[in-house]
Amino acid sequence: MKSILKILFFLIFLGGVAFIVFKSGFFTVRKITCRWEKDSCPPEIWNELTSLAFGKNLIFLKKEEIRKKFLNTHHIVKNLKIKKVLPNKLVFELEKRKEVAVLGFELKLEEKETTSSGKPVFETTKDFFLVDEEGVVIKKENDPLLPLILLSEQLILNVGQQVPQREIVEAIKFLTTLRLNLLEPKIAKITSPYSLTVWLKDGEEVVFSLKKEIQVQVDSLQFILSRSKIEGKEIKKIDLRFDKPVVSYE
Repeated sequence: MKSILKILFFLIFLGGVAFIVFKSGFFTVRKITCRWEKDSCPPEIWNELTSLAFGKNLIFLKKEEIRKKFLNTHHIVKNLKIKKVLPNKLVFELEKRKEVAVLGFELKLEEKETTSSGKPVFETTKDFFLVDEEGVVIKKENDPLLPLILLSEQLILNVGQQVPQREIVEAIKFLTTLRLNLLEPKIAKITSPYSLTVWLKDGEEVVFSLKKEIQVQVDSLQFILSRSKIEGKEIKKIDLRFDKPVVSYE
């Protein structure tokens, strides 16, 4: 009986100590570190995260709740990692969404125009959308340094929204892969649910299959371009949709 009472008193004692520690402010968040990729967070981001967490109990702090609330209002942030450091510190690490392409809407011309070299001319509306590699709209803005994806139908897109069309997301992946392989796509157009036409910096027209593996087609394209330079031939069009690529020269 005495041993049971000792255990009971000991548990009560531990509970009382825990209650005092939790309520005393020992685990109250007093220090916050915020990293924006490799730099410190901008002041407005720092201030908002501080308002969400500072002064709260570190033990009972709901990280997922803060993460969701923050990401819902900051579409340029791709991910937010939150790390608790006992006894009273929080570390926030933000991953920024990076613009990889521009979406634009093509105007229908009564007569298709071409340049003096025979290259097609495209005209667009004034609506442009910067998107990341996942097809999430980051800004309603144009960037002439990024590849432009021409869309034939006007879409209603909002910042923070992911483009719903699968083929557009696939087109963005193709352009990202091309740039990672040091190729420079300038304009792209989805010509069917299964094919993507891309015009490179030097004017070559390349037709890709949206059903075939991206890297395999890019490797084939690099080989054809490299061989044409060695042979001194100027390429007009490359069609990679078939097992054996079809190449047209100027």
